[in-house]
Amino acid sequence: MLGQPLLGGSTVDKQKNINYIEAYLLDNGWKGEIVAGETWYTKGYVPRRTHKKKYIELNKIYSVLKKNLGLGGHQEFHYDSVINPYGDTDYIIAGIQLINSMKENDRKVRKSMYSFQPVIRSIPMDKIGQPGYLPCFVNVCVIDINASIENFVERVEEWITILSKCSIHISSLRIKIKYHTNAYDGIGLEICVHDEEIGQCNVYQIDSYAGLVLDFGFGLERICWAANDFTLFDSICQKYEDFGLKNTDYSRIISIIVLLLKSGVKPNSSKYGLKLRNV
Repeated sequence: MLGQPLLGGSTVDKQKNINYIEAYLLDNGWKGEIVAGETWYTKGYVPRRTHKKKYIELNKIYSVLKKNLGLGGHQEFHYDSVINPYGDTDYIIAGIQLINSMKENDRKVRKSMYSFQPVIRSIPMDKIGQPGYLPCFVNVCVIDINASIENFVERVEEWITILSKCSIHISSLRIKIKYHTNAYDGIGLEICVHDEEIGQCNVYQIDSYAGLVLDFGFGLERICWAANDFTLFDSICQKYEDFGLKNTDYSRIISIIVLLLKSGVKPNSSKYGLKLRNV
């Protein structure tokens, strides 16, 4: 069934892909270190520094990402659906909904799309306002279909290069292998700068798809925050007009309401409608 995890024999393929990713990391100079009972891979790791003298603006990071994703052969897309049935976000305008629509294209041709789209979290409300956490943020999403596990590690290398152009050096990265994803029971990598997650690189085996589906998502604000050595987070939240999001709490609330209403969500007493009514 379209959109459901691949069953029957997928465990073997999944382990093969995990083994391939582990071998790729080790063969390319990444060393595993046990931290709090989990293996994290680093490469020439350097502890967190003090803040930079010159602040890097969000628009600068956005321009670097957009240019390099375009140079990487990805096509830009925009998608309207906002309800996310998977993962830890309630509403998302990003790649997870795009996968099935890309399936309708010619599966014999590998396709890669990227998007800068707003994500909405309505819970947990107690985290709103804490450094690094926003109720609305911009997700930098890249989706590949008809791909291979070799393509997956190519994309990982591509992102490491792009992050370096955003002033995030490889020596600050920590990478953890994910043995399970909420969506499609996939696998992937969690990418952190020091101890802060900035993105995830996932790979899925989905029934009736030719090849693998790659789903890379990075937080635009988190990349900017990391590029500024995790200082001045409040000043990062600026100039969201290009994404339909703005800085103040009230304008963020209004953005949430508008996005949900435009996506067909109606205030009611259950599920998504209840969350909209509460907002």
